[in-house]
Amino acid sequence: MKVKLFLPPVLDVWGLMWAPQYDIWVLFNTLKDRFRDDEVSMSDYRFYFYDDFYKELKKNVLFQVEDYYKHQDIVNIVNWVNVDNFFWDKAYGLYSSVKDVFSDVDYLIIPFSVFEQSSMEYFLAWLLFSYYVKQDFNDVKIIVFWDYFSNYAKFVIEEFDFIDSVVLKGDKLAVCNLISNFESGKSTEINNVIYSFWNDVILWQESEVSIVNDVVPDYSQFELDVYRKDWKLVLTYEMWEWCRNNCFYCYNVHKWGNFSTKDVKKIVSEIRLLKEVYNTDLFDINDSEINYSREFLVDLAGELVKSDLWVFWSALVVPKELDRGLLELLYKAWCRQLRFWVESGSQKILDVIWKWTNVEEMEQVLSDSRDIWISVYASFIVDLPQETNEDIKLTMELIYRNKSLFDNIIICAYNTHIWNFDLRYFRYLLWKSDYDFCRTKRLSKKKILLRRFCDKLWICNVDVIDFLRGNYGIN
Repeated sequence: MKVKLFLPPVLDVWGLMWAPQYDIWVLFNTLKDRFRDDEVSMSDYRFYFYDDFYKELKKNVLFQVEDYYKHQDIVNIVNWVNVDNFFWDKAYGLYSSVKDVFSDVDYLIIPFSVFEQSSMEYFLAWLLFSYYVKQDFNDVKIIVFWDYFSNYAKFVIEEFDFIDSVVLKGDKLAVCNLISNFESGKSTEINNVIYSFWNDVILWQESEVSIVNDVVPDYSQFELDVYRKDWKLVLTYEMWEWCRNNCFYCYNVHKWGNFSTKDVKKIVSEIRLLKEVYNTDLFDINDSEINYSREFLVDLAGELVKSDLWVFWSALVVPKELDRGLLELLYKAWCRQLRFWVESGSQKILDVIWKWTNVEEMEQVLSDSRDIWISVYASFIVDLPQETNEDIKLTMELIYRNKSLFDNIIICAYNTHIWNFDLRYFRYLLWKSDYDFCRTKRLSKKKILLRRFCDKLWICNVDVIDFLRGNYGIN
């Protein structure tokens, strides 16, 4: 039996993809713990063709967009696959040049999660590679390691018959159990799995995911040289998998679960190990919010200071319950950026999305952070169903009042992602050349409005990985 974890090449690079991802190495090491070392391998081709392919893509394809704000517009992708078969010829050429890696594989695992930014470009890449693999190696079982909304995973396995299985919620133990099921030929019930077994599509019950905390951090299977820029490598790290919040619009599928964290001494020892093995002092903390507990955060910061590690890091937080004393302690613990879920300047919207904070508290937290030289990265969301023009106006006023505090702002749009259209239409996009449906998709006008507003205030949008690599604010 041979199991391969495969990271397909990307067409375009999104910020977080420039750091090797925590959930992927945890999956890889979980597989190695369950099966023999010689049965499990990993191939990281994420950036293998990126420079040549993307340059040629831009040279050969005319992007019919009005301005760069529409970079994510679905029309771009339609144009990519609709110009003189360039995309198809190139994509198959990429696959053909590496297809030997699949010749001795029984189970091919391909990740698709929020860490891949869930972009249509990445979706298209792994879907095409899966299709080509199945054509040449029909016996290979293709398993998608899915950490995104479950209803779309069901569409994938229903509409694309070359996908054998989808494991939901990034459930690493379910992947292992699924492979054991296939090996034994039994249909033992496995929660968090959708798969085609004996020619039937079976969806078993979704359940909470068991957190895997006992594997040793190991990024050695990634092509780390391509993740480095200016000789700097940013590593990702997580302290838990669940989020205590349940914001209805959020992409995080791990909500309201059995919330637990690693011991702070274990966290510090693992970060020390990563620093020493991979010679880096830059870390992106991926947890949905590190300030879920003041007691935990104080203990963590204190342990980092005591350890004298000197590692610089960025983390996600909710802008509440962060007093100036705690922020100063985080700075002493080498936190150099906090990414705040601000979301809106309207109290009505904050209440609707259960943010459990208020505008005045948020502004105070942002001000205190900037005063002590912690970079302020803020995210906002638009196009919620309850949103009015007055709510947008209040958000713009909050941004204007605090323009000197923001180092970065990102604008997100609710329900305007690739998944806003039914994935069944994606089949036609790929194999029936029905582009008319997709051409109706446009990026949010409110998102464009707010982005232009921020640009006029000279508030940029530097990705967290570039921030850490560039030493912005690190002193």
